[in-house]
Amino acid sequence: MNLGKLIDKLTELPQDGIVAKGFGEPHSYRGYYEQLGFTPVENVSVKAMITYARSARGKTFEGYKGGSYTMTTLTDCWIAEYGETAEDPITDAQIELWRIECKTGSKTTQVDTDELRELASGLQTDGDDREPQVMRTAADEIDQLRGHLQHVIDRADTLDAAINSISRECKAHTIPGADIWISPVEQGRKYLAGAR
Repeated sequence: MNLGKLIDKLTELPQDGIVAKGFGEPHSYRGYYEQLGFTPVENVSVKAMITYARSARGKTFEGYKGGSYTMTTLTDCWIAEYGETAEDPITDAQIELWRIECKTGSKTTQVDTDELRELASGLQTDGDDREPQVMRTAADEIDQLRGHLQHVIDRADTLDAAINSISRECKAHTIPGADIWISPVEQGRKYLAGAR
């Protein structure tokens, strides 16, 4: 996706939206010096990404091994650390993932994976299945993570019952120092309860 389209697409997203894996400072991309790279940033606002993207328009950057490269609205964009390459440029699929993140408050566990798969099947790709495949893969990975999280919660429930039993016994028999190891486990239990 070129810089002009990236800016246009980002302005369509909620400006106060936060994305888990976005971008920050612009630079010359290592893979193709005449193209634009953005440093990966976690938990960044859409508004900040727009600011970074707009700041790159007409700006000249030095290539990794030298040379000067001026970026325009027609320059292709990537997310990569300075001096590193990325597998794929920024695509429509990435914008759609950010749109869903903004809609769900960046909580991956709330992403509707069926909606993500539906978006993937509706993308116009001119015979290139790479972008929809990225979205389908993301949906599969989210479902898999949900399964793992549920397993952890189930195990925590079992552990919770055991802790309650042990805690009652310790308090009933006034075992000195029992609170030292019960307290961290109870904190962990509260954390897992908040993840449900």
